[in-house]
Order: sequence, then structure tokens, then C-alpha cells
Amino acid sequence: MSFKSISQNAKKQNYLRNKSMFIGIFVVVVSFLFVFLFSSPYIFKRSAEQMYFTETGKEIEIGDNHTVMIESWQYSKDSNEMEVVLSFNNTSFDGIDTYQYAAISRDDSNNTQQLKTETLYESSFFSVVKISQLKKFTEVRLLVSYDTSPLLSSDKEQQTNSAALYTNINKVEEVDKFAEKDIVSLYKEKLNNQINEINLSINELQGEINEYKTIQTNILNRVAEIRDNQQYMTDTEREASEQQIQNYENSYNEYSSNIEDLESQIDDYNAQITERRNKQNQLDNLRK
Repeated sequence: MSFKSISQNAKKQNYLRNKSMFIGIFVVVVSFLFVFLFSSPYIFKRSAEQMYFTETGKEIEIGDNHTVMIESWQYSKDSNEMEVVLSFNNTSFDGIDTYQYAAISRDDSNNTQQLKTETLYESSFFSVVKISQLKKFTEVRLLVSYDTSPLLSSDKEQQTNSAALYTNINKVEEVDKFAEKDIVSLYKEKLNNQINEINLSINELQGEINEYKTIQTNILNRVAEIRDNQQYMTDTEREASEQQIQNYENSYNEYSSNIEDLESQIDDYNAQITERRNKQNQLDNLRK
């Protein structure tokens, strides 16, 4: 066999080897991309902290002097439905007290689905909205809107004001079935939400009071330590320590004043809770 033939065979073998290697790499890359694309929705799944959520009891602006608040947002697995209780506040006196609703869900794969909405109850102050045709979801958005056409002359364009409200699979309240709702139960639920919010404020204030009292205890301990050490001090050092004690006592008194203010706020909050509980009892009496 000639040198030329050997060289051609070697080139052919190298070509086949390189071709096989290229095909192997290509298959590996394609397989990797396929697996990555297929599993990416799960790899990059949104955490609970990243999901959208609108807190109950928080006023959300829809338009000028129109606000909406979630009183409750419940979900039944058995019926694959949700019921959302909303309260409204319209201080514009524009006569618009009717709202439109549209809902959409999103799942782990970031797919969205249009949902069906139905208004079960509606007044100037409350609405109960049913959301149905739910499948797998991680988040649900409820769009609340109204149009200003009744306020506009015929030569002006219609304007729609809206607000987006959210819940997610981790935050929505799960129930076996939805309780019947009437005007009394809606007002009672709103009062109960207000009481819960007030209690949260009281807990925050009580936390501040406890923190201030801890600081006061530390101040007293520090003053006692200084007085114990005064017997070893020179007259100049003792005089300086008395000034230091005076500064500590002034701080102690300031914290006492702050605590009194906070306790006064708590008393006001407790009075508000009592007022709301009395109102709930009055509402119960309406049913008797």
C-alpha cells in the first residue's frame, strides 16, 4: 500500500471520527436543550414571596375618589370556585356604584386562563363576586373597573378606571363550602376585619412598650452599677458619675412618657374594638 493510500485512509478515519464526535455532541446539546425547555417552568417556579397578593383590609384606588377593599377571598377545591367579598368607598358622589369584573389565573408553567365571573350580590357598599372555571392555578387576578361614560358629554371619549386585586394558592382562604351572605353578614365581616386590623396595631404598640421597658430595666441596672462603684471613685469621678446618672434618669423618664402615650393609644384602639363589637351585637339583633 502506497503512502498516498495510507494518508487518504487516515484522513477518512479522522473525518469519520470527527463526524461521529460532532453528531454525539449535537445529540447531547439538543437533548439538554429539550430537557431544559421542558423543565424550565419548574426550575424557575415562582416562590411564595414572589407571587402577587393583595392584603385584606387594604384600600386600593380604582379611580378618582373610588376605592375598593378585599374583605375576604375564599376558595373551594370541591367546586373549583372562589368567592370574593369586596367593599367600596365612593366619596365623589358621582352616582357610579356599579362595577365590572374580569378574572384570570396563572399556573406554574406561566400559562394563563380566562375565568368566569358572576356578581352574586351588589350594593353601593358591597359586592360578592363568584369566580368559576378554575383549574390548576398559582395566582388569580381580579380586575375591578368602572367607566365614566355617565359623567361625560357625548363628544368625549369613554374612560375606564380599574384596579387589579390578587390572591395566590398560598394565601387564599380554603373552605369546604361558601356560607350564605346577606347585608348583615357582610357588615359583620367588615367589622371583624377592622377589629383584626386594630388588634395588629395594638400588638405593634405593645411590642414598642415592651422594648422601652426592657431599655428602662437596662438603665436601672446601669445606674445601680454606677452607684456601687462610686465608693471607689475620686471626688471628681463621683461628680462626673452623678451627671451620668442624671442623664440616665432623664432618659428613663422620657421612655416612661413614651410608654404612657402608647398606652393611651392602646386604650383608644380598645374603645374602637368595643364600639365595633357592640355594633356586631346590634346586627345580630336585627336577625331576631
